[in-house]
Amino acid sequence: MKKSTYLLIGILLSLISTSVFAQCAAHAVFRAPAIPELRDTNFEQVAQLEESVRSYIADAEKRLQLCGNRVSPRSYNLAINRLERVADGYNELAQFYNRVRGFKKMDVAVN
Repeated sequence: MKKSTYLLIGILLSLISTSVFAQCAAHAVFRAPAIPELRDTNFEQVAQLEESVRSYIADAEKRLQLCGNRVSPRSYNLAINRLERVADGYNELAQFYNRVRGFKKMDVAVN
């Protein structure tokens, strides 16, 4: 009876700790800046969004590093995927306005 109780407690603690560590990765990439649709933007808005995106990515990368080895590869990859989607969304906007306005640089390079 005692062994089965300890086994059950061990399994529950293992599941809880796995969930907590997965949450670390999720919290690391939480609160991404909203990337608007192209039709809802203008050059000035995209230029202002650049600093928010840069700051978000830098902060999220630091928080993700703090999670360390406690994060499963799947959780880590999902977090990185989220960062890449934010950066790609911003880069699409920036590249469009760079082409339209003839500017040379305004995008966030994360890769």
